[in-house]
Amino acid sequence: MNIYLDNNATTKTDSRVTEIMTQYVESIYGNASSIHRIGIKASSGIENARNIIASNINAFPEEIYFTSGGTESNNWALKGIYNANKDKGNHIIVSSIEHPSILETTKWLAKNKAKITYLPVDKMGFVKIEDVRKAISKKNNFSKRNAL
Repeated sequence: MNIYLDNNATTKTDSRVTEIMTQYVESIYGNASSIHRIGIKASSGIENARNIIASNINAFPEEIYFTSGGTESNNWALKGIYNANKDKGNHIIVSSIEHPSILETTKWLAKNKAKITYLPVDKMGFVKIEDVRKAISKKNNFSKRNAL
């Protein structure tokens, strides 16, 4: 028997999801952006999934985006929030032990005029609230309402 303790990285897919996904991998594998029959079926499946997820989390379907994984999601979220709010401030505060996808994206943003503050953590991995308070700049921060 295997005991898997890295569910933070990946988790076994629920058998109900696997059953539905198998249909798409084996039979409805078309490019969802295409106008042929299999592509239209694939697109319909994506929209159906989007609607199911949205209804389960009380969101609008157009608020649901699918990415290839956590790295792409983190990259997209940080760059997106920065670009959407850079006229309000250019300061992003993160812990020094973030996932490489966060740290690499903040390095890239720093090369593109973002001010990045990396906060140290204690031996338990926690950031001290006082360090956060000190890091917040009145000149270059997002308002509390728009904070990351």
